[in-house]
Amino acid sequence: MPIDEQSGKAPALRTSRCPRLVLHLVGWAVCWIGSTGRVLADPVAGGCAEYAPVTVTAGFGRTFRFWYLLDGAVVPLTVTWSCDRYELGLFYFGDQFEHRYGTQVLDVQQDYAVSLSRRWVVHRWGSLGLFFGVGGSYRTRAGPNEGNFFDGSHLNFAEQMGLRWMSSHEPRGIELSIRHFSNAGIVTPNVGQNFVDLALVF
Repeated sequence: MPIDEQSGKAPALRTSRCPRLVLHLVGWAVCWIGSTGRVLADPVAGGCAEYAPVTVTAGFGRTFRFWYLLDGAVVPLTVTWSCDRYELGLFYFGDQFEHRYGTQVLDVQQDYAVSLSRRWVVHRWGSLGLFFGVGGSYRTRAGPNEGNFFDGSHLNFAEQMGLRWMSSHEPRGIELSIRHFSNAGIVTPNVGQNFVDLALVF
């Protein structure tokens, strides 16, 4: 991301609003249809661990663009309940740098985000479940003036997809997820926040 020589700041990134908004709307529609369809394996029907109605995850992750990793760490802390149907998450993002044209550019200053999502289990292979979820999130920094060149709004949509393995003997496991926060192009810039994290489940 080049730096404006006069202002010393990276210019606001231009994104196409319509395609991103359509993708978000399609994703939400799929979730709505899937929540009432027979294709999705509901956690209860799929053998929800009743001894663990509430679980906590804590882990570590990295931020990325679609074609390369960023120098940015993520620390996720989430709580799921009602047999993994609902998730409340708190995320710490460190400074996010990218290397372009031989220089290191700060894209997003360290900040926090909180999210609330509805999750569905798509398929189960024994103790391993494939899930996805949608919801909303709030970030403490928004827009270039606050040090965030990726998200122009505090309020964003939140999407996630991942795998969760739970022990059959005790309420412990491992979760790997890919997440995306953005506002569907309603407010610019809207590069969006992508990150992947690996967490322990208690």
